[in-house]
Amino acid sequence: SQQESQDVLNTVRVTLEAEKRKLAESQKDSGDRVRRALVIDDSLVIRKSVSRALKKLGFEVTVAANGLEGFKQLQSNVYDVALCDFLMPVMDGLDCVQQYRDWEKTHRPWVSQYIIGISAHASANDVEKGKKAGMNDFKAKPVTLKVLKELEESDALSSIGKELDKVLSLQADSSSAMSDEEDDAERTGKKPRQDSHAEPKDYGGKACLIAEESNGSISTVVKPELEARGWQFVAVSDGEDALRLMKMRNWAAIYIEENLPRLTGVRCMERFRVWEADHRIKRQTCVYLVSASYVPSPSSSSVRASGAYPSGFDSALGKPILTKDFRALLVEAESRISDTASAEDILRR
Repeated sequence: SQQESQDVLNTVRVTLEAEKRKLAESQKDSGDRVRRALVIDDSLVIRKSVSRALKKLGFEVTVAANGLEGFKQLQSNVYDVALCDFLMPVMDGLDCVQQYRDWEKTHRPWVSQYIIGISAHASANDVEKGKKAGMNDFKAKPVTLKVLKELEESDALSSIGKELDKVLSLQADSSSAMSDEEDDAERTGKKPRQDSHAEPKDYGGKACLIAEESNGSISTVVKPELEARGWQFVAVSDGEDALRLMKMRNWAAIYIEENLPRLTGVRCMERFRVWEADHRIKRQTCVYLVSASYVPSPSSSSVRASGAYPSGFDSALGKPILTKDFRALLVEAESRISDTASAEDILRR
């Protein structure tokens, strides 16, 4: 009968669920949990070689091509180990790790992600900066199978593996709680709570930051030229907001107006350079002051050499803004993007 068929299906379903639970418990007890690794490096060659070695050791590997991608992957998952390059476009390794550690304190305080800095060119001072940013260890490139094997057998990875067993349990509880919350929201018509943590966004390679005295004072004028050359931009009208965004990633170009509210353009740049010296390896370039007080042509190399611009700026853009001068600075920024890519290709050969 139909009722008997339904009873059989229910019995099969219960049996399958019981078997799944048994399998999960046996895997947990026997240490068969799949270990996971994250490789953050802008070099495709490095990502492939390190991933291949990790897979030979039994790791499930996720890769990220820059610090911003890596930051998002670190937020999304917990790994047995994360290997993070120092020098990368968009967001470098130090920024990535420091921002993740800040996020981790409030969003994932029950476990500390094990992160290893990797580089072929980092100095002792750079390694120290890495540890200060939150890296647990450092390995020089090339990161060979032998190095990874030693890492696999280390006490540190054994310890983090045990912690991850607890984390997986917590994640399961969290997923269950979220499901209950969504069910409640569906019944009551209320929206479930959202995570309000602000994340840096990926605006691509040709991304510039515009800090303007009032909404549109710069962006409205330069928007047609930016769009024509394939650039994206973020505009803020507050010195404190500009400083926060400057710390969040490496920008292809930054335009800062002189008289910003809360924090002037010059003061904003001073504070950023102080922070940069302690937290970054690669200097932010193509930072331009927009002011009626500093009006020499951007193409004047003699003026640049004389130190006519306030400390920390690479050039200046006069007001009112002339399209030809703005275009000259864009071309300069684009050439730096190309030069950086070429230099990185040479280093990988």
